[in-house]
Amino acid sequence: MLDSFFNRAEDSLIRVVQNAIEESVRQKSNRVGTEHLLFGLARETETVAGRALVSMKIDAGTTQAEVEQYLRLKELSDEQPASSMAYSQAVLHRLFTKDHSGQSKPFLSDMAMRALARAQEYSYYFGQQRLDTAHLLLGILDLREAGAAKIFEELSANLTFLRRQVMRLLACEIVTSPHVTNLREAVIQGLKELVDRHDASLSMISELSNKSGGVLKNVPSRCEVLHMVCVAYLGDFLYTQVAFQRYLLEETMALLISRAGPLDKETSAAVVACTAQNIRAEVRATIEYLWSHEFRLIHHMFDDAEHDLIGSLIEDLWWAQSEEMALDESFASALEDHRRTQLLNLQKRRIEITHRLVKLKGRLDETLKQCFLKRSVSA
Repeated sequence: MLDSFFNRAEDSLIRVVQNAIEESVRQKSNRVGTEHLLFGLARETETVAGRALVSMKIDAGTTQAEVEQYLRLKELSDEQPASSMAYSQAVLHRLFTKDHSGQSKPFLSDMAMRALARAQEYSYYFGQQRLDTAHLLLGILDLREAGAAKIFEELSANLTFLRRQVMRLLACEIVTSPHVTNLREAVIQGLKELVDRHDASLSMISELSNKSGGVLKNVPSRCEVLHMVCVAYLGDFLYTQVAFQRYLLEETMALLISRAGPLDKETSAAVVACTAQNIRAEVRATIEYLWSHEFRLIHHMFDDAEHDLIGSLIEDLWWAQSEEMALDESFASALEDHRRTQLLNLQKRRIEITHRLVKLKGRLDETLKQCFLKRSVSA
């Protein structure tokens, strides 16, 4: 797993892991946890993740102090290396830039490995081939029981706002690139990557079974693997892409305004509404493509009622994201003017929208799951 991670990692992300390892060595620890990875991210201030942390007033100095305090209070001596995390020679050469002769190489904790795995998944969700610091920070934010979560708690960080900052900065960085991956490309390519990865693992297990003379029963076929991947991941893909496409649209409109002048409110509203319809149609086309190209043995595709239900949830997510972005602007303006009463009202509305987004995500996951499970690949 580590080799595939670092083969796709940007140099800035490799420096983050190197920073984490160096900090672990400096503290005379034999493990690297998510708290060390957070410190590594905070040190790389020119990256998307670094800038997002700075916007929350989280820097390397404060993070380092909190990590040291956290480690003093938590007993970690009984932790063991995460499974399947052995460093290959190639990874050793890239990560350990200094001579640590006489010292054992610090191991990655299970939670740190989960953060790296989650970062890879986020790169798929965004349709990006290279792993970036933003993906790792988002992966860490998902692990509420990790050491980094305790650091955020001590620093009173608003994790929902931090997640939005990462998304916004990533959109700002990507919007001017020559090729911006659309929703359909990101979902199809990302699912294919996940299927290939799991299918390769099953092939290795089957090969091991054959060589050992054992018999494996009911090893899933590639089609069954795809079915399970869609049930497990499609909701995450669509949720992330809807949010990201909304931020991309906002950055695109800001770029247009900076070059051509302001847009009137009616035109801006029309663009956002038209894009919502396009996203809904794109989600349907994506699901139909998956079904017609990968599930051809199954005769019953999603019907119009199912597509309408999924489309309605996609639109609801789009407009909830739009409202959240508008509230962020109002909140920033009220904060500058010290309008305390308005700030409290806006904060209440932000909490309500956050809860609404969580519920919509849950409904989307359950709807997709039911639609796919009704059509077993053995049908």
